[in-house]
Amino acid sequence: MWKIVLNIFALSVLAFAVIYKMNYEGVEQVYSARSMGINGGDFTLQSEKGEVSLSDFKGKVVILYFGFTTCPDVCPMSLSYLNSALKGVDEEKVQVLFVSVDHKRDDPKSVDMYAKYFDESYVGVTGTKDQIDEVTKKFNVFYKFIPLENSKIGYTVDHTSRFYIIDENGVVQKAIRSDEDPKVFKKELKSVMN
Repeated sequence: MWKIVLNIFALSVLAFAVIYKMNYEGVEQVYSARSMGINGGDFTLQSEKGEVSLSDFKGKVVILYFGFTTCPDVCPMSLSYLNSALKGVDEEKVQVLFVSVDHKRDDPKSVDMYAKYFDESYVGVTGTKDQIDEVTKKFNVFYKFIPLENSKIGYTVDHTSRFYIIDENGVVQKAIRSDEDPKVFKKELKSVMN
């Protein structure tokens, strides 16, 4: 009896190994924004201190993230992840820009306060629906308002959760999921910085 169980177990392990090799081994992750059809481009939104354009940060590598201030989990986890991933990176060469897609509730002051909660150097911006739609189209960002019945906040926002790494000339180079291994993020960031 134990030989049968052992043989079944061995066959299961072998089948798993074959399926894994066929589906996952050797699959190279693509982080190139261009390969993903992300063109990016300059934009102007509102911060607490007035208009902010992507081109204002020429000469720095910009890390762009889209979210909203009442996000219960993904946004705070992603921005905390970013803080950790940026440890040891020259802060003078990098600028984090947080764009709120919640044009219904978030204003420039609340967005900037939210971004600065994670790091004083972060800049938070937002805009009208038309402005947000223009920016999200450039970066292939999806967002959708989801009603929450019997909730005091009324709705939540589903959205793409990626970090967009933009080079010193304002050209988007990388798009990395916010749940990617921090080592991968650092490697891709350094490839843009060098």
